[in-house]
Amino acid sequence: MGQTYQHILVRAAAEDVVEAMLPDDTGYVLPLIDGVSALFMDESAYRLDEEAERLSGALRTDAMTVGVLMSDFLIAHAYQDGVSVNEYHSGPDTVQVTEDADGVLRFADGTVFDPYRDEFPRPEPVGGEPRWFLPYGVPEAEAETVAQVLRCEAPDGSELGAEGQHAYLYIALGLPVLCIGFRHLDDDLLNNPGLEQLFAAALPFGEAEPIVPVEEPETTTEGTEGTSWER
Repeated sequence: MGQTYQHILVRAAAEDVVEAMLPDDTGYVLPLIDGVSALFMDESAYRLDEEAERLSGALRTDAMTVGVLMSDFLIAHAYQDGVSVNEYHSGPDTVQVTEDADGVLRFADGTVFDPYRDEFPRPEPVGGEPRWFLPYGVPEAEAETVAQVLRCEAPDGSELGAEGQHAYLYIALGLPVLCIGFRHLDDDLLNNPGLEQLFAAALPFGEAEPIVPVEEPETTTEGTEGTSWER
């Protein structure tokens, strides 16, 4: 089974995002770059698209859900001032091969599809205009680099899977690589020093507790120290 996760990018300071959360909400807001934050809430308890829409309207700014579905697809839904403006899907459910009246499988152009010879066509991504993503990145982010990633292409031209695509997208935008959701904050931080350092700045809200590093006793003869996390 592949990875499924989702979080929200918001064009606002972390403190402003926390202030806009509802009393019953729980989660973390992580400052990324100046004026851009990432919001982590339990994907099983909250509808993050609805949260992004509400926050975008409440803060009169841009917000975007970004997530991976079963490690197969990268999906992003953008909002401006509380209005849905773009939906990106790396592999939309578009019918590429159909069966005619005689039971013959054909491509969209009418040519015969042979499942023993032909590769099933991969649908082209939709909603991949860089202009919806660039506002969340650094000023130096290049539109063509972002567009290439949104076409599921790595810098060397190879095809990207969903998680690799997500990572390269954030690299292209100049953001920290965050291929995680709320449920990963208990385990993935333990094995990634870079994330440990990053999430030390996360602002908790609701019933969430601060994420703080705890130094463990020495565990090797060389005297190296490990780091664990508690919430």
